Amino acid sequence: MSASKNAEGDQARFYGIWPNMMINVYPGYGKVNTIQVIPVDAETSLVIYRDYSLNEKTTIEKEDYFKFVDQVRQEDFELVEKLQKGLNSQAFANGIFSPTEHAAVYFHELIDKALHD
Repeated sequence: MSASKNAEGDQARFYGIWPNMMINVYPGYGKVNTIQVIPVDAETSLVIYRDYSLNEKTTIEKEDYFKFVDQVRQEDFELVEKLQKGLNSQAFANGIFSPTEHAAVYFHELIDKALHD
């Protein structure tokens, strides 16, 4: 799990569920989404996004939240596609994680354990 602060000081929380699910809880009432990643082949994944709401009523706050989440998704698409291309380059030797990337390191440890047990 990791958390980040927004301008108001509330925290967003991000949870990873082994092997392929993420739950994101954003500041505010009822701002939750899930991301499920399903491998298709060595270079392709199907990503299923689900946004949850406590009711069907549309509010400005809810619309702003959906716009924000959609913007982040679009930015992630571009980054992940560039990352995938980089993995296939001759310059790539192995992944280097930031000291703050505890969840990513832990996820890779789980993969290694699953492959070798």
